[in-house]
Amino acid sequence: MTCRYVRIIMGSKLLFLDLDGVLNSVDFYKRRGGMVSHKSVFDRHVDDLDPIAVDLLKEFVLEYNISIVISSTWRKLFTIDEICELFALVGWENIPIIDYTPILYTIRGEEIQAWFKMCKRQYDEYVIIDDDADFLPSQLEYNFVHISGTTGLLPKHIKQMKERLRIK
Repeated sequence: MTCRYVRIIMGSKLLFLDLDGVLNSVDFYKRRGGMVSHKSVFDRHVDDLDPIAVDLLKEFVLEYNISIVISSTWRKLFTIDEICELFALVGWENIPIIDYTPILYTIRGEEIQAWFKMCKRQYDEYVIIDDDADFLPSQLEYNFVHISGTTGLLPKHIKQMKERLRIK
């Protein structure tokens, strides 16, 4: 499966996606009964995706034609195709991931800024969803939606993302 290249022509709105604390959470692990032991890192990460949070994000992304750039530390473990496969296994085939941010061993805000400098396409609006806040001041003010690692992604965050992306 190759979702990276199929979706490069998605819309002009962009989502920088963290995974841990956004698409999984303390509440998710409590509902599930704790962490599950697996033989492989890949299998463990499939089970680390909360299907409720994934469905919520999927509906939003598909409805508004949003492209995704992975800013999560998962980009250090998996290729884009492997991340697409993880999502397909929880019900989101052809997730519109177009890229991931460079690994610069600095704050994520600088990695996002570096991605824009390398990007050859203009994006009208972008939003960052993360449970950490290591971003540049302008990103925090105009582009950031803070997700609690306790609850993960909730409908109220979708509303905030729509505001950041100027979606009515």
